[in-house]
Amino acid sequence: MDKKIPEEEKADKLYFTISREIEKGWMDTVLTQLGRLEKMEGETPRVLDLKGYIATSQGDYSRAEALLREACRQKPGSRRFRLNLGNLYMAMEEWSKAVETFEGILRDNPGFYPVLNNLTMTLFKMGEWEKTISYIEEMKKLRSLSPVPYRLEALYYYNRGDYEKALQAADKNISLDPDNPLTFTTLAQIFNALERYKDTAVAYEKAHELNPGDMDILTGLAIAYGNMERFDLAGEIFLKVIKSQPNNGTAHKGLALYYQLMGDDEKHSYHKETARVLGQDV
Repeated sequence: MDKKIPEEEKADKLYFTISREIEKGWMDTVLTQLGRLEKMEGETPRVLDLKGYIATSQGDYSRAEALLREACRQKPGSRRFRLNLGNLYMAMEEWSKAVETFEGILRDNPGFYPVLNNLTMTLFKMGEWEKTISYIEEMKKLRSLSPVPYRLEALYYYNRGDYEKALQAADKNISLDPDNPLTFTTLAQIFNALERYKDTAVAYEKAHELNPGDMDILTGLAIAYGNMERFDLAGEIFLKVIKSQPNNGTAHKGLALYYQLMGDDEKHSYHKETARVLGQDV
């Protein structure tokens, strides 16, 4: 194999540095580094791909699609470029395009786990239940100790109304991934559907312990307390959510109901109207 010239080695090193920084979310330095890489090698497929990835993260989907499609056109064999294109279609909620892209990658790269994972999630979003469970089983065979397929399986059975199987999958997910808040929010959803509100609250409390800054978790916990008729705790948490997210319609709706129960007509009316404006009718 021919030895790379120093400039190529520098470009490769810079490319991998940029890739690592993107993975770690260090976007402040990425654009400067990417400009240096483009000066070294021009708009190569990997530069186009990086630009497309960044445009996706910035919500500039039209530009991202143009960049990623061009990267894939110039280097059609790259599963990374095609994966990023499929992920873009997921972000755009263009589910059929995402499936087409992911299935194309799998035809050329059978068992490529990141694609299998994202394809399964896309089919789940589309409600393609038979395909979803088929790919979940394939994921479990490929990586029996990965928690991801078990969480997807729990959500699959939850959406199908088979709560016993959903709980079995959720228990397996917890055993494999006990420090992930998503593990416990999934469990909370299942308990809530079963109207086991005390268990729902316990699951949300664990998720909150693991991720204290997530207001969706706190909102779920407040609703669980409300269902348990622990209105004092529910109201306290809803106020905390609104302090962090003033436009959280669900929290305003919860407070409207809380103040109605407390007999505070002024605050009830305020939060009821705010919830209505935010699309949450009481």
